[in-house]
Amino acid sequence: MSAHVPCNTRSRVNFINGNGIACCDLSQDTAVQGIFCSAGTKIEFHKNGWLWRCELGEDISLDGVLIMGGTRVELHEQGRLWRGRLAREAIVQDIFCRGGSDIEFWMSGRLRRCVLARDTLIQGIVCRAGTEVEMRKDGALVYGELSEPALIRDIPFEAGTRILLHDNGRLAGCYMVRDKTIRDVPCRANNWVWFYDNGSLSACVLAGDAAIHNVSCRMDARVKLHDNGNLLRCYLSGDQVIQGVPAWAATFVLFHKNGCLSACELAIDTEFGGIPCKSRAWVGFHDNGRLKRCYLAKDTLFQRTLLKAGAWASFFPDGTLESYKYDPC
Repeated sequence: MSAHVPCNTRSRVNFINGNGIACCDLSQDTAVQGIFCSAGTKIEFHKNGWLWRCELGEDISLDGVLIMGGTRVELHEQGRLWRGRLAREAIVQDIFCRGGSDIEFWMSGRLRRCVLARDTLIQGIVCRAGTEVEMRKDGALVYGELSEPALIRDIPFEAGTRILLHDNGRLAGCYMVRDKTIRDVPCRANNWVWFYDNGSLSACVLAGDAAIHNVSCRMDARVKLHDNGNLLRCYLSGDQVIQGVPAWAATFVLFHKNGCLSACELAIDTEFGGIPCKSRAWVGFHDNGRLKRCYLAKDTLFQRTLLKAGAWASFFPDGTLESYKYDPC
């Protein structure tokens, strides 16, 4: 399908399987598969021979959408419009899209994204003119910016908030214009807040120091939660004792889904089940609360094995020794 394309002999010409042209620079204005492409610009083809992209020599209507001449157009493998720039404002699948802006379609022909020409109600959400919206393959809204205050999944948002939605329609993320407490967690504006598809909070940047499940987490740092609401990761606001473990605030702490401490750096040398663990070093725990790994603070005889100070040791959930590594250098 691309065999009779006039290519500039001084440009590099690539071929598909040594036969059809994959891409080249056009030596003259050329109508390719009914599309007028400009001389001196690159033209490219899909492996099946259908035109992939070129720069248009004139405005052209593709799948009922008028695409601007002098701009690059891209097509799907079966010849349907993929991406282009609208020549003028147009109603595309009941959505007013702004002229002079980029538009994109799924292979099925459904609209994927465009810039709105006016405030538009899409599936109960009023999206702001001049901003981009994105839809899924089934036509459901994925992304938009609120034109007016809205209550989404029981959370009130101000105009200007950008939202992302999961496949099930639940809120996946929001980029807020004001600090807001969500699921009892103070979240900072001008950062993305993320949610699981069950509606629970996944992550945000803290707007202030916050006590989350009795752990004091540091403001302006990202906090992550499990999908059951339990804390997964945070940076501490200061040294503190967590579930009997003296944690150092220099870095983050981790938690299992059941709420038990998973890992932290120790603030002071501490013994767990007869194992003296070294301060200012990582220590890990199983989800049953038993020691999983640490660096030894001093020589220790454990289960008939001499564990040397500074060595790295790991343990099974029942407390027995799993592995031991000592590097005297």
